[in-house]
Amino acid sequence: MSRIAPLAYFVPHLLPNCLPPLIVIATQQVARAIALEATLSFLGLGVPITEPSLGLLIANGYQYICRKYWISFYPGIALLVHDRVDQPRRRSVARRAEPAVAAMTATLDVQNLRTHFFHRAGVVKRSTTCRSASKKGEVLGLVGASGSGKSVTGFSVIGLIDPPGRIVGGSIDMGRRLTTFPEPKMRALRGTGSR
Repeated sequence: MSRIAPLAYFVPHLLPNCLPPLIVIATQQVARAIALEATLSFLGLGVPITEPSLGLLIANGYQYICRKYWISFYPGIALLVHDRVDQPRRRSVARRAEPAVAAMTATLDVQNLRTHFFHRAGVVKRSTTCRSASKKGEVLGLVGASGSGKSVTGFSVIGLIDPPGRIVGGSIDMGRRLTTFPEPKMRALRGTGSR
């Protein structure tokens, strides 16, 4: 019975919180392993030449391009044409975002922000009781211990708090009250493209 109790606690409570960092760490480690193997194989220190390897493919391609340098000419032309053709679309995306941004003043003002997480076991409350203001061109940093609510505050301010989280009080102002901003305008304010 003593072995079942920790497992029953781990799966619903700890695993959901541990899983996102574990996925990120595992993804980074796989990428590092691929890069290490490719580097060693490129230098001739990895797998045998008869085995398929990313590093061996890069080494073969490098030697091929050195002998026949013209082979990179057509892909380069294709990338240049694609960049020129795609510029009007990027500008139109930026123009669509400009009205929502222009409607805002230069100051972000957060006061008494309260975000609660509603769960069947109860309500977890997160509060930002201090006032913070950031003018255009300034960078505001949140400093605190792990679990103090920095990420929750940041996600709440930009409207990306996920259920079961919900903003229940306080104000986020940037010329207009952002807590009442509709999602399409909030998306435009956050930015959906590059200039």
